[in-house]
Amino acid sequence: MTFSRLIAPKHSVRSILTILLLFFISASQMNIYAQDAIDQAKWDAGKTLFKSQCQACHLPDKKMTGPALQYAKQRWIDNADHDGKSGEEWFYEWVRNNPAVLESGNPYANNLYNEYGKSVMSLFPQLTNEDIDNIFYYADNYDKGVVATAVVPAEGEGTAESAAFPMKTFLCGF
Repeated sequence: MTFSRLIAPKHSVRSILTILLLFFISASQMNIYAQDAIDQAKWDAGKTLFKSQCQACHLPDKKMTGPALQYAKQRWIDNADHDGKSGEEWFYEWVRNNPAVLESGNPYANNLYNEYGKSVMSLFPQLTNEDIDNIFYYADNYDKGVVATAVVPAEGEGTAESAAFPMKTFLCGF
């Protein structure tokens, strides 16, 4: 018997290679799911602000009195550069004081204003850039938020009705 056969028999090498292959495949799959992960604290803060400041006129993903907020910040960044200011700068100013942005002659802002029947948006001078970012983070990711779990008791726990269901966890998206 050779030294290499004593240290690593043929079937062990295959097993090790198979395990390594499965590990790398699993690791690559975890990376895909990690890309879908969200910053829960930012999402929660944005949801709270959205509900208190925005939802009367906006939905995250559909037009209402105002435009859908999902990806709205990016639309401003891509389309609203004007008079030496970036679209992002105009975006924050728009949320806080949209009449000033309209008066500046910003074409993107004026087109938006006209598209929505010249509806006047409320002013939000109290919102910080972080608050605004959280709102739009929530809107961009509103369908990826908290996943809550509900547990059904196992047999022998709780009432007779619950005994019919083994312990299960149900996922509910908000």
